[in-house]
Amino acid sequence: VAAAVLVRDDLLVAYVFGDAEVAQVREHAARRLAPYMVPDTVVVLDDMPLGTSGKIDRKSLPAPELGPREIVAPGSDTERLIVEIVADVLDQAVERVSVTDSFFEIGGHSLSATRVAARLSHMFSLPFTVRELFDAPSVRAMASWVDERLGRARGAAPSASGERTGDELLDLGSIPRPSRPPLSAAQQRMWFINQFDPASPAYNIPFAMRLRGRLDTVALRAALADVITRHEVLRTRYPQDLDGRPWQDIASADEVTVDQWWCDEDVETLASTGFDVTRDLPIRAGIVAESDDHLLVVVLHHIAADGESLRPLVDDLLHAYAARTAGHAPERPPLDVQYADVALWQQRVLGSVDDPDSALGRRARWWQEELADLPDVLELPTDRPRPPVASLHGAVVEFGVPEGLASSIDGFARRHGVTAFMVLHAAVAVVLSRLAGSSDIALATPVAGRGRAELDALVGMFVNTVVLRTQVDPGATFGEVIGQVRDTDLDAFAAADVPFEHLVEVLAPTRSEAFAPLAQVMLTLEQSAIGDISVPGLTVTPVEAGVPAARFDLMIGMTAARDAAGDLTALSGRIVYATDLFEDRTVRRLGERIVDVLTTGLADDTVVVGDIDLADATERAAIADWSRGAVVELGWGGRSVGSVVAERVGLSGSQVAVWCG
Repeated sequence: VAAAVLVRDDLLVAYVFGDAEVAQVREHAARRLAPYMVPDTVVVLDDMPLGTSGKIDRKSLPAPELGPREIVAPGSDTERLIVEIVADVLDQAVERVSVTDSFFEIGGHSLSATRVAARLSHMFSLPFTVRELFDAPSVRAMASWVDERLGRARGAAPSASGERTGDELLDLGSIPRPSRPPLSAAQQRMWFINQFDPASPAYNIPFAMRLRGRLDTVALRAALADVITRHEVLRTRYPQDLDGRPWQDIASADEVTVDQWWCDEDVETLASTGFDVTRDLPIRAGIVAESDDHLLVVVLHHIAADGESLRPLVDDLLHAYAARTAGHAPERPPLDVQYADVALWQQRVLGSVDDPDSALGRRARWWQEELADLPDVLELPTDRPRPPVASLHGAVVEFGVPEGLASSIDGFARRHGVTAFMVLHAAVAVVLSRLAGSSDIALATPVAGRGRAELDALVGMFVNTVVLRTQVDPGATFGEVIGQVRDTDLDAFAAADVPFEHLVEVLAPTRSEAFAPLAQVMLTLEQSAIGDISVPGLTVTPVEAGVPAARFDLMIGMTAARDAAGDLTALSGRIVYATDLFEDRTVRRLGERIVDVLTTGLADDTVVVGDIDLADATERAAIADWSRGAVVELGWGGRSVGSVVAERVGLSGSQVAVWCG
């Protein structure tokens, strides 16, 4: 057998001569090579072209004929079960998932990888993390990993009946509820923040939908009531017991009346009105009538929901509205679990973060080492001095990503065994490092915390904030920075269930009302946005519900669009910034610089990040002007620079040295 590998049109093409089959070659490569080294396509040749020296003539190798992707069916029950998990997470037909394809080649990304890892861990009672998925990204490689650790020969079936070997994992909803259910770790942080300032809207989650067509307001209110009935967390308050501990006071559906959450007046101020979570339900809604449309505004408190909750909430709402307009209650199977069950499960399975022998305790120790001696503040150049108390007032700048750059990010990520988020993380870290003049860059990012399938349809507060700390060496290449970011992100995501507030307490950074602790810049990547939706008599379009609060100095959000094959087709950027610190033009330049680093780094990943030009034409012209002026004779006479400066200070006295503005 003879073989050669070339890069053609951003594809890694393997040429094989001899007794070989395409599926066998891909499987063999996937088992032994890093994901980015596995060929995208394999060409079997009748004869390998040779040059006069007897070596392979690479210039004579034919261009591959790219036909339909070959689908390799599962060869064992383990593979079949993993294919079902992957297909469900990626919302693809089981028949379209090949066991030899890399998960990231068929639309997988960091968030969906977390879900696959969690479901595979639950299915087989094994500690399969995101890092394992990156190291074994195909279904066949995952199955091999599972079978090896379960001590079975390949092809033997795991217990599909639910019986598991090893430590038994408790099912969600299997733990009896106490009379006063505790808060989850994520809710505890929200509760303490809310008690500090119940009037603050900083942790409101507003969303709005424009309703075009004939709206039945009575049916819409009834549909929202159905949603509140379906999700216990939307009818939960969080009072304290006699010892000061908060608990989940879940009202029965009969106890919740429309006036507790529906507003007929001042709907425009809903998003800017805070909640007292000890007394208020964590949801409010109202309608604003426009010319031919209506605007439905819904505001949730973060203690009861997160960004991922909007999809099941909107789905349930529109399903219920369709049923109510048809004259009957919605007919949906009840949820498998409620949020209070999840909080109990987390407490029992993960243990206490204060217990050094628990899963959370071990991960907390890793975080303490990872974030030790982190600078209190990332000192970015600002347009205004930082006030002693942040107002949390925000504004939004949107920036575009050139057509074609999204596909370049996607292709680069697949070739190098990383995700699009990791590429974006590296670019943002490089820009912030250059602007702040610091090599120690910490970014916050939300982690969804919804690995289990039962949680997909649930409204609740699952998200946790994770701090990604990167050392950006200005002498490193862009490819080297991405490699470091990959390791940083995988380690951080593997320990993502340690509550952020616990890390703040343990690490004890400087606590200030002027800035967020541990990280002042947040980076997010939303893989898809909710588009237009049709229900009987209405077209529903999501719209902005107002400017979000600036909980960080900068919140850099990217939204990715993918086609049916999972390929990244478009990317857009949106930055929420603190108006206490920045002007609009400054933040726009930040977005442009991120695009500049991506464009330069992806074109040549060997470029040194400290050499990437971040100045635009106007800035370069200003620098050139500053470099011109009258020549002043200082009479060096062999003296040091310090002595010359000291002399000029003495001669200048109290005269103004520099004017700015």
